[in-house]
This record gives sequence, structure tokens and C-alpha cells, in this order.
Amino acid sequence: PIPCPCWPALTMGPRKDVVFLVDGSDGVGREFPIIQEFIRRVVESLNVGEDKIRIGVVQYGDYAQADMYLNTHTTKEGVLNAVRGLRQRGGRQRNLGQALQFVSQDVLTAARGSRKGENVQQFLIVVSSGSSTDDIRQAATSLKQSRVLPFSIGTRDVNPAEIQMVSYVPNFAYPVDDLPGLYTVQENLINTLTELSDDDIAGLRPVLTYDGNLFSVITSTPREGEKRDVVFLIDGTTAVRSEFPAIREMISRVVEKLDVGLDRVRISVVQHSDDPKLEFLLNEFSTKDEVRQAVTKLRSRGGNSLNTGRALEYVGKTIFQRSAGSRIEDGVPQFLILVTGGKSSDDVSIAADQLKKSQVAPVAIGSRNADANELKQISLKPELVYRVDNFRQLPGVETQLIDSILGKRILSSSLMAQKLQALLALLISVTSSSTLFNNLTCNLIECVWLLSSMETELKLSSLLTHTTANKLLPLLSKCFVRWVAGHQIWLTLLSTSFRMS
Repeated sequence: PIPCPCWPALTMGPRKDVVFLVDGSDGVGREFPIIQEFIRRVVESLNVGEDKIRIGVVQYGDYAQADMYLNTHTTKEGVLNAVRGLRQRGGRQRNLGQALQFVSQDVLTAARGSRKGENVQQFLIVVSSGSSTDDIRQAATSLKQSRVLPFSIGTRDVNPAEIQMVSYVPNFAYPVDDLPGLYTVQENLINTLTELSDDDIAGLRPVLTYDGNLFSVITSTPREGEKRDVVFLIDGTTAVRSEFPAIREMISRVVEKLDVGLDRVRISVVQHSDDPKLEFLLNEFSTKDEVRQAVTKLRSRGGNSLNTGRALEYVGKTIFQRSAGSRIEDGVPQFLILVTGGKSSDDVSIAADQLKKSQVAPVAIGSRNADANELKQISLKPELVYRVDNFRQLPGVETQLIDSILGKRILSSSLMAQKLQALLALLISVTSSSTLFNNLTCNLIECVWLLSSMETELKLSSLLTHTTANKLLPLLSKCFVRWVAGHQIWLTLLSTSFRMS
């Protein structure tokens, strides 16, 4: 068996080596400038420099050719000028396997500017417009085992299994309808590329291939007994009625992959248009089969307006409540999955903020007509925004969506560490010198922050109201730490605000 290439956290800092491996074959036709523009936009967003992020570009067709090595240009301006000057190389075939091997042996080397020997993380961004004409399995596996993290972007003409096979983990696979659809994944790619911490990378488990089989994959199924409350808030307007079956099928597939049950993952569905319309509550069904049947019966309700703000307020006041089956008061993570095909007719900011303050983690999925800033405003954080060209592309974001529900993309370890450190400092100060905090009100408003790493998950959820320092002391025994199977730590910190007197 192939060993899992897990290595200690690398010291990345601002330094990264990023190579674009792009389809330059004849099959791309006249759309090569679209790939060129995609590279330019990604480079524009990065901190490029000789001692910062280095960029390389390779085209592949019949064979691979380097347009730019990692040490060819030392400034962002030099890299951008070179990208503008790229010309399609051509070729009747798409030999991606040979190209992956070329990148490994001829591009990601010290002589060509790679700083792998200095523990600088190595990234590869593959853009394909058709399936490979040679075998990619051995080359893809070898790259991942040599500390290279590939992202894979492929059009509908690429075998989906090939996109997954090239990508380091399922989250790094980005299917698009066609090359003009590259813009739909650009933001997610940049966010992942720039925000991945050392600890995040050390905890990843790559997809390996051996004799055509997926050898090791991040599981998308929750461990037995894990609890989540998941509410789907879906666009029911007349404008997206023709695509509503694709939304319904996405919900069905997600339900199939979750451990649904009254004591495990609960599901609710609400449609929104002019007004929110409840389909079923979190506690309406007790088995996966019942939920599955209810989902198959969903039909678009119609409506001319998209009042997302009103719908967010509705789910906060009506669905995420104990009476509706929410276990929010028991510390069970609460997730809202918004699926929308357009910009809201009303304001979303107040309702979205209130949801987050109420310990709900919103995830936003929008089609091309949705407003990008609005989706960011609604979601818990930018990484929890998923863009698709149309809802038929929803299968391309399902893996990321499920990982979000399972807490694999919620909070970077550095931010969690800062918040825990600040809270612990406060608790220590309170217990040692309560007079220092006389009449102090501290607002600790953090909703459901989840962190997953290789063997550890921390959950930061509710803070209840406590009025005196003495009442806080007995609470500490409940705050820290109970172990459960699999070396998993659940750390629950209690309260939204407390006053010392």
C-alpha cells in the first residue's frame, strides 16, 4: 500500500510557490485568452515577489512546455507582463499525465526557483478543458507524495473522476461548465490559496490513486452520533423555477451523505421568494427515509420578489427555536444553507448579523445572478460562499458544502487560538482580581466556530449570562474538557455576555 504523505506543518509565512499548469491544446480553440485572463486575475490578488509568492506557468498539449519558471521573474509587474504575453502552444492531444511529471521533475526544482527545500509550500493549479489522453494516476499520486498541493479545475468535458484524481483533496476540485465559467471559482480558489494555514495543510488527507482506485479520501460522512441542525433556505421564485429540480436533487444528495436522524443530524427546508414558506421543521421527521421522501415532494412555490432578508429573519425567529426542533440551547451546531439565484429585494444585513449572534453558521450558495457582496455579508465567513454559473453545477460544490457542515472549513487555527487566548486571559483576570472588573460588561459574541485538524476538533458555542465572578468559577469545570472516542476534544465555552459586580 502507498503510505499517506502526512508531514509536519511547514513554515509558510508569506512565501509560496505557485505553478499554473494550463491546457494549451488545439481543443481550447479561441478561448485560451480566457485562461490567460484567469491567471492574470489570480496573480493580481497575490503578494508576488522573489521573497514572497513566486509564479510559474506551464502549458500542456502533446507535451508540456514551460512559459515561465518560478525564478524567471522577480516582481509582480514582470510576472503580469509575461502572462499578458502568453501564446497558445497547441497540440492535438492532452497529455496531462506527462505534464504532471514534467512539473514535478523540471519545474518544481531548486534550479528552476522552487523553495521546497526551504519548507515553502508548493501549489499547482491545473486548468483542463478536456479529459487527458494519457494516464494521470501515477504522476498525480507522485506529486501529492512529494509535498505538492494540486488544485484541479475542469470543464464539463473533463471526466469528473479525473478532476478529483488530480486534486489534493476533494475541496481542491473545481468543476465548471466551460472556460468562461472560470470566474465562478476564482474567488474560492484565491481564498483557499491565501488563507490555508500550516496547521490546515498538515491536517489534510490527500486523495491518492493506485491502479485506478481512490486510495485515501477525506470522508464526508459524520461519525455516528454527531449532531447537527441543518436548515436549507432555498430560492422558490418563478425566475429559477426551471432549475428548481437541480436544487431539490442537491438537497437529496446532501441528505444521503449525512447521518440523518432525530438524535443525530436534523434537516429542515424553507423556500423563500415574496415571503418565506415552510416545507418541514427540524423535528418533523425522525428518520432519513422520511426526510428523503419529503424532499422528493418539494415543488417551487413561485413568486416575483426575492426577499432574502425577510426569510433570514423568519428562520431565525421560527426555525432555529427549541419549539421547532432546534437544539441550539444544547450546544448542537446550527447551520443555514442558503441557495439563491438573485440579489435580494430587501436588506439582508441586520437579519444575517442576528443569525450569527444567535449561534447560527450561514453558508451561502449563489448562481451567477446572485450578488457576491450580499453572499459574503450573509455567510459566516468568505470561504463559506460558493458560486456556480447555474444550479445544474451544484454537484461541484457539494463536497465543500458537506465539509462545511461537518466543521472542516469554519475557522483557521490561528484565529481560534487568538479567541481562546483572549477568553482565558479574561477568565484568569476575573478569578484573581474581581475588583478590576467591577461593572464590566464583556460581549463575547461568537456563534458556532468549529475547527478541525488531524485529530482535534474544538467547538466554541454559546455563552450564557452570569452576573458575578463567584458564579463563573463553578462553570469552569463544565467548560474544559471532555474526551470522546477518536481523540476528539469538544470544548464548549458558555455564555453571550456576562457582568461582573
